[in-house]
Parts: sequence; structure tokens; C-alpha cells
Amino acid sequence: MASTSSSATYGEPVLKEKVAETLRGMIRSGKIRGGQRIEQAVIAKEIKVSIAKVREAIGVIERQGYVDWVSGMGAFCKRYTVRDLRDCMEVRKPLEVLAVGLAAENATSELVRKLQLLNDQMHKYLRDEGGNSYTQEFEPELISTHISFHQAIVQASGNQYLIGILNDKHIIVDLLNLIGFSKLSSPIVKKINEKFMRDSETDNRQFEGCRSRHAALIEAIESGKTAAEGVMALHLDYDKWFDQLEEIYGDEPLY
Repeated sequence: MASTSSSATYGEPVLKEKVAETLRGMIRSGKIRGGQRIEQAVIAKEIKVSIAKVREAIGVIERQGYVDWVSGMGAFCKRYTVRDLRDCMEVRKPLEVLAVGLAAENATSELVRKLQLLNDQMHKYLRDEGGNSYTQEFEPELISTHISFHQAIVQASGNQYLIGILNDKHIIVDLLNLIGFSKLSSPIVKKINEKFMRDSETDNRQFEGCRSRHAALIEAIESGKTAAEGVMALHLDYDKWFDQLEEIYGDEPLY
């Protein structure tokens, strides 16, 4: 079994979601690999919680697509292919386009300021005070801020069904966020870098490009529904990444 060590320790009582997030982190980082059995007793000991708490958390991440229960054998880390990611984006992209159109119709100065703040925060994680480029030190904050930017738009749509669908924590959403950031420590991203020899300069242009696209999206939201929908559709064009992943993985699982 791959190492599942974690720096996260919690005292009792432990919120189920905290343990679930620890498990999600182990899966994202590759500490728990696709197809691997989730060793509940080992994890419970390492993060200092009861096995019952780990089992409850597994129930949470099962609903989010991270694991499958196999009768009589336990829970196993679920595996996904590039086809799964394409299928997800075929559904998610038009829904996010719909969400940004509604957000543009409901746009307020408060929403614009919030989006600008989040985009500025992303820039801070890309450059330190000395102007040096991004390092993995701020990787979690960068990803979290990127997700928060899109969640703020979805929330501003005012449509509770869209909010419920798009503001989830399904593993495929994690994967879609990871593949767009080439410096991240995910094993999937490392394989993309090795295959296509992406260097630090490419990384920096990519990060700055994401910030520029977010700025364009904010401007489009201020301009109105049609402009916002068009910019979001371009922003969520992942075909390039899917094509690269297919060159590496074919029909094999991503992890």
C-alpha cells in the first residue's frame, strides 16, 4: 500500500467533513492511488480519529465519486479516464455558461468587487513581494481561490438548482481544476509536464493567462449577458488538455 501519512490531526469530536477533506487530499496527492483499498484502520490511527469517523467520511467522498464500495472487501479509490472528464465538461460547460449569463443579468458592483479581489489574490499567489514566480508553497491557496472565483459567479446566478449542481466537490471537478495548472504537484500534471516538456516560462505564461481571462470575464459580466456567456465558453475550452491527456493515457485510468 502507498504511504498515507498526513500532517492533519484532529481531536475529538471531529467533524466528518474534516476527515473527508483529509481523505480527498490523500487521493489528490496520489498517497492513495486509483484502485487502491482504503485502509480505514491505518488512516484512523494516523490522523488520530476513530474508525467510525473514517467510515463516515468515506460515505461522504463516495457520494462525491472518490471511492466505490465493494461488498465484503471495503472501499476502493475510484479510477477515471479522459473520456470521463470530457463527458463531465460536456455537461458542466453549458451550465457554467448559463450561470454566468444569469449572473451578468443580476450583476452588482459588490459582485464585481468580489471577483476582482479574488483575481488579485490569485496574482499574489503567482508572484511574491520580490516579483518571483509561483512556487508550490501556495498551491492549495491558488486552487482554492480559483474555485472560489467560479463559485462566486455561480452563486450570483441566483438559481438554486445551478448552485447545487455546480458548487459540488465531485472528484472530476478536482481533476478539471488540476489539469489546467501545470506546476501543481498532482501526479497527473507531472505526467503532462514530462510528456510535453512544459518549462517554467510556459507555466508563468499559463498562470498569467488565467488571470487575464478572469479579468476579461469580469469585464464581460459588466457588459452584459451575451458578452459574459461568450467569454466563459472560451475560458472553459479544455479540448487542448483532453487531447494531451489522451496522448499520455489513451483509454487507461488517469491515476
